[in-house]
Amino acid sequence: MSDEPLVLHRGVGMPTRCRSCKKVIVFAVMPASGKSAPFEEDVDGAWVLENGTARHVGTGGRQLELGAKPLTYYTSHFAKCVDAAKWRAKDR
Repeated sequence: MSDEPLVLHRGVGMPTRCRSCKKVIVFAVMPASGKSAPFEEDVDGAWVLENGTARHVGTGGRQLELGAKPLTYYTSHFAKCVDAAKWRAKDR
């Protein structure tokens, strides 16, 4: 890992790096599927991670406009990684 500060969110595993692009990611459970998915911090992200589960809240900027307290926002790493298709689970 680099000099980035280690910040653990309640219920979220240790940060790791994407094996393709080397971005710092964490895994959280998607509520609809119950499957684990990778997320990366993003000030404009639309997800927060609580108790190990991803919760869609709308973009961080929009939440601040509405008066929400500042949180750490995330974006699905699949939306940004150049090799996302390589890592997605195959449908069975």
